[in-house]
Amino acid sequence: MATAARTTPQPNEPEPATVRPGRAISGVRVATRVSQRPTLRANPAVEARYLAHERVTLLPPPPAVEVPTNLRSIAASVAPDANTGGMEERALDARLRAEIAHALRNGEQLSLVLGNLDHLRAINDAHGILAGDVVLSYVTALVQSRLRPEDVLLRCGGDELAIVLRSTDVARAGRAAERFRGAVAGGVPIFEGRLIPASMSFGCASLSCSTQATAAALLGNARERLALAKTGGRNRISLG
Repeated sequence: MATAARTTPQPNEPEPATVRPGRAISGVRVATRVSQRPTLRANPAVEARYLAHERVTLLPPPPAVEVPTNLRSIAASVAPDANTGGMEERALDARLRAEIAHALRNGEQLSLVLGNLDHLRAINDAHGILAGDVVLSYVTALVQSRLRPEDVLLRCGGDELAIVLRSTDVARAGRAAERFRGAVAGGVPIFEGRLIPASMSFGCASLSCSTQATAAALLGNARERLALAKTGGRNRISLG
């Protein structure tokens, strides 16, 4: 039977709770699998910033907000891209390679969270392609606003975002993904006077849950988790 990945608690840090298959975190069903790699330690300085950010960002979801038709004002807060501000997949692969090398060199943990906007085709069909682009920009800005300074937000598909989390195990990556999910589901963008409810599904993977410390393995694991979140009903997270 699969068991959840665990990390060795740092001094004066409470041991993280074990997440078992099928257990719900904040009402979101998750899935886990056996860790095949030795546990990596957390960087104390980064860990302290994570805990502080986690306390600060547990806020009520944003209210409905009027989204301007000019996408540039929204996309300006993230890296350049056609729609929402991220990087293409080749840049994602290069960044993952660099982050994995950094994590292994320093003996730190590393997690990858993939987020995919649910029902984008339905949004495009009902409200137009421009509305879909606006919603993508809106949810990207929401996710960006909930990241630590050392976290990296990348674009890896038409409706997919990748978030690289340094010094973060899979359990904490899941809690970060839940913050992203809750923010997107709770905030309703308004485009040209129309409410457009949106939601995202997230898949989380870490080096400690991968059999190989490679960008391809980490990205593949995260995409498997994202697929499980999608087939499990969407608007949820899956860990592995």
